[in-house]
Amino acid sequence: PPWSGFRAIVASYRDHRAAWSVEVTGNLYSSAPVPVASAVGGALTAASFASGDRLYRYGLYAVVSFGNALQGWVLETTASRARRNRFAIILMLSLGILGGLGLAYLGAPVSAILFGESVAAFQSTLIWLGVAYAAVATSTPLIRNVLIPARRERLVLAVTVVSAVLGIATMGVFGTMWGAEGVAMGLATSELSTLIACAVLTARVGLHPVPQAGGTHTDEQ
Repeated sequence: PPWSGFRAIVASYRDHRAAWSVEVTGNLYSSAPVPVASAVGGALTAASFASGDRLYRYGLYAVVSFGNALQGWVLETTASRARRNRFAIILMLSLGILGGLGLAYLGAPVSAILFGESVAAFQSTLIWLGVAYAAVATSTPLIRNVLIPARRERLVLAVTVVSAVLGIATMGVFGTMWGAEGVAMGLATSELSTLIACAVLTARVGLHPVPQAGGTHTDEQ
């Protein structure tokens, strides 16, 4: 296509600043659990949590890959978007459940093999990381395929920021009380709050969202 011009590119970045701010905020927040675990627990707690966190992040590669593929597939059409959105949500929910169960029940022995028995992740920690994993996987198609295309990115950004603040606070409090398990519990609390809020917004928007004309935002959003 012909070059749209520098001003058009800058205008597009400004118009979608809330959307890319969601990505920036999420990426910064995802780095918080390990430092929090180090701050509230001893070296063993931090090392054990880091092992579980690494498995959790390995699992997120599947969420990103499936999310990217399904985003293109859902948004390439308008005629059957609701049906494709429904299929994408079911598929990502299934991935989240399977991945979460895998972390909960296979994560401890796998972490012992990969990182050593002395720093293997506790199963209690992995259960909560599995809950967080299922929540992230399920909320991904709601954000990418429904709410962002419907231009509700400001609401998504607000949800992301509030959930991040809630997550850091609960990770600190629960981590002080229960160590690595408490940090994972705080992460799960944050991701579940994001999922619930996005599910409510998706129910309002519908699975065949119509974006605001011209990319503008109204008080209704």
